[in-house]
Amino acid sequence: APVDLAALAAKVPMITVTQDGRFRAHALWRDAAARALDREQSTELRGRAIAQLVAQRDLARAGAIALVHNDIDALAAVALELVHSSVSVLPVDIVGRWSEVLQRACPETAEAQLVAGAVAQARNFLDPTVDDTLDAAADGFRRRGHSPGEVTAVAVATVAAHSRGDGLRLVALADRAAAIPDAEGHPVIDLAVHAVAGVVAEMQGDVAGALAHLKAARVEEAPAGIGTAVNRFLLHCLLLSGEAEEAAEVARRLLRTTDNATSRYMPAYARWMAGDPSELLALGGPTIDEPGISSRDEFVRRTIVGFVLACLGRGDDVAALVARGRDGDHQHPEPGNPRDDALSAVLDAVDRLLDHDEAGGVAALASVVDVHAGDPTLGRPHRPAGPGRTAPPGCRCPRR
Repeated sequence: APVDLAALAAKVPMITVTQDGRFRAHALWRDAAARALDREQSTELRGRAIAQLVAQRDLARAGAIALVHNDIDALAAVALELVHSSVSVLPVDIVGRWSEVLQRACPETAEAQLVAGAVAQARNFLDPTVDDTLDAAADGFRRRGHSPGEVTAVAVATVAAHSRGDGLRLVALADRAAAIPDAEGHPVIDLAVHAVAGVVAEMQGDVAGALAHLKAARVEEAPAGIGTAVNRFLLHCLLLSGEAEEAAEVARRLLRTTDNATSRYMPAYARWMAGDPSELLALGGPTIDEPGISSRDEFVRRTIVGFVLACLGRGDDVAALVARGRDGDHQHPEPGNPRDDALSAVLDAVDRLLDHDEAGGVAALASVVDVHAGDPTLGRPHRPAGPGRTAPPGCRCPRR
């Protein structure tokens, strides 16, 4: 017969009811339960608690319980779920600790390899060794017939390849995603296939083709993490094509699926690209103090914020941002990625131009052209505005 939990809780001491209607026992009950339950009962109760927390999307607590009790199988399952639900916005501070435990306990499992690859990519987006780690994870999931795990490994590998600007790797990943068993009709696999194809198209300069793939993907049917990654890239492509109004709507949708603090500026940024800076000004302008999700996220966010600050006439803030980027803890992780070298050089040039140093600005841009001459990444025919579209407002804003 069903149990009236409210009535039961009213009779048991040291039980509280949370605002969302859940019941929480005092920590003292944990010790009492450990003495009263045998090992089998304790394991079953812990498994039910972890499963309930996973269902409530409280993955950090679920993993913490598994970690405290050294339940490696449960920790591996929760870690897989967390990577699956976050992808490009991985909470490294949490997953990094779990990865260390999994590497000691079961380094050859697909879950341990996936988590290790995801953490390494988040910490250093230029690390090419993550490819082998993520491929090994995908292979392991394939052997077990675990399609969601393989999809997650391919999704993280796609983020890594795009961050490095590795077009050949992306093409290979697109083929792999399409070959995942039971791929046809599966919403997550369908999303992965379209997303990878969209990334490849964007890197080849075909922004319209990228948008066609991304809009065909069933983002709303995918886990929040994968959907967030695709929506972020869709926003990027819409802005490249000059569709700022639609980009603003995508940005607002993105805010409903991620708690990434930096994302709250996206709708205002998109509106600014459409020629209306009012929302951005109402926010007081972008902050330069938001923590990044990963090394590349921090670098790209800082660079884009610098461009916005320049257009808002905040030259001193741009100078501070550039100086912070040269600091050892915040600098461009390492040279070599042509796209990100270009972003860094353009922000440096903007800073110099705001200080009336035109020769220095030219030199900053020339340096990246000299190093990456002929690289297709820097020669893509992107078009920020066109007929019927509005280019972002520009202004001459001397620093002093």
